[in-house]
Amino acid sequence: MENKCVVSMEGVYAGYGQENAVEDVDICVSDRKLLGIIGPNGGGKTTLLKVILGLIEPTKGKVSVFGEAPKKSRGLIGYVPQQNTFDRNFPISAFETVLTGRLKHGRLFFSYGKEDRDAALQALGEVKMLGHKDRQIGELSGGQLQRVLIARALCTKPRMLLLDEPTSSVDPETQVFFYSLIGKLKKKISIILVTHDVGAVSSHVDELACINRRLFHHGGIEEGLNKLDEAYGCPVRLLTHHRPHKKAVAND
Repeated sequence: MENKCVVSMEGVYAGYGQENAVEDVDICVSDRKLLGIIGPNGGGKTTLLKVILGLIEPTKGKVSVFGEAPKKSRGLIGYVPQQNTFDRNFPISAFETVLTGRLKHGRLFFSYGKEDRDAALQALGEVKMLGHKDRQIGELSGGQLQRVLIARALCTKPRMLLLDEPTSSVDPETQVFFYSLIGKLKKKISIILVTHDVGAVSSHVDELACINRRLFHHGGIEEGLNKLDEAYGCPVRLLTHHRPHKKAVAND
């Protein structure tokens, strides 16, 4: 049976102010698949995530998420932003950070119940951070904080997970754990992974999208890897983890 598209983009243009960051993008994200999005800095990768979340309205084109407008489906999505957007000096514990994922949109007064606390503890357990639940986030390593932010996204029990550069600036142990975790999660939910880790993309994702303002490829891995030079606008040397390949990597 043909896989269902949980995110559909048709001819999407979107950006900030008068300038489009992405142009004429067509993407279909399959149900319970891992889509990797790769491309240079400023190429529009994060913009696409914000369009899916309904945080940016397209200037042109059509977008649907789980068959609805993105804003209506936002509650079905877990989002892990880049770490540099997170204030580590904020006086909050790992458990409290995860618990904020249970906040109800549009409610001025909200108190957490047992179901919320249980969901937060379960999510911390999934990312192997239950033993650190009472530590202040400023005391955590980069890898530990990233696990907490993933738990925050998971505690809502989402149908889709959006991950923006989740393995940047984390230790190798966390990277190994992360790819093991998403390998298990994609059996239950859809995942979109924005990354510069070309080698990991070649080994772990089901489909690949190469973007630099416009979409250069969306589909199979090998075909996508062969489009990298065109997408980046310069020669890219690639070292894959498990797949033999002649290219090995470059910085943008």
